[in-house]
Amino acid sequence: MNADLTKAIFDGAQMSDWESVGSIRWRDGALAAEWTGSKAWERVQYVVKFDYANLTGASFKGTSVVGASFQHADLTGTTFEETDVSRADFQEARNLGKAVFKKSCYGAPGEPLGLSSEILDKLISPCP
Repeated sequence: MNADLTKAIFDGAQMSDWESVGSIRWRDGALAAEWTGSKAWERVQYVVKFDYANLTGASFKGTSVVGASFQHADLTGTTFEETDVSRADFQEARNLGKAVFKKSCYGAPGEPLGLSSEILDKLISPCP
């Protein structure tokens, strides 16, 4: 069963992967030995998963979804306004072209996955 999060409001929520580890420990040197994988900057893979969820009309205003997964989610009318989407995974998201990205950003080396060049061009990089 897929989560129905139609018109859910996530405004102001902090859902970043680095926050799950804690800012004191979030340093490349401190965690490099603990984390294996192809991406040295990746610490915790997908702390927040919206995979396959219906996010039609949902709002992510003033949020951080750094490292969150939106794979296969329905993003019809979903609003990402002033949202940090660094390292977020939008691969295979449905209706991605109908999502709204307004004043959202990403920071290096965290280009979000699965976004078209047209959407990436709308994002601010680096984040202010």
